[in-house]
Amino acid sequence: MIKDDVMQKVKDIYSGNAFVRMCGIEIHDIGCGWARVGIRVQENIHTNLNASLHGGMFLTLMDNSTGVAAATMGKKVITVTTSACFIKGARVGDEVEAYGEVLGIQGSKVNMKMELRNLTTGELMATATSCMLAISDFEGIPYEWQ
Repeated sequence: MIKDDVMQKVKDIYSGNAFVRMCGIEIHDIGCGWARVGIRVQENIHTNLNASLHGGMFLTLMDNSTGVAAATMGKKVITVTTSACFIKGARVGDEVEAYGEVLGIQGSKVNMKMELRNLTTGELMATATSCMLAISDFEGIPYEWQ
């Protein structure tokens, strides 16, 4: 299976996710075991009272990067734990991107790491780690591919 085929399958899976659509999250790129997802920060959608990216959106982006990364290996996951470090904010109009990577899979346990970057400024915004639980497999997406 090639990257374009997996990308289309993963995009099809996430096109049915109402929360992802509501947040405006787009899949930017994938590889086997990693993914980049992002948004352009919009006022009254992604911001807090200070007109900067809401902390919940930081976590939403990073969490979705892990879900997509696991999907690239055919795994449907749910979050068990996440530990995050917030470093820098983002403003309305900034483009931000979360990178999620599968560090390892042991049985149904999937360990992940994430970063959130402001592509407009080039700054690192947050880092995180997660433990996910693989609850099933996505048909048609192999565990390994190039």
